[in-house]
Amino acid sequence: MPQISIILPTYNVELYIARALQSC
Repeated sequence: MPQISIILPTYNVELYIARALQSC
């Protein structure tokens, strides 16, 4: 369970950064 709680936030951050880069 701890691994999932760590992986999911970082995965969401990567998606957020990718969207931010594409929107520029």
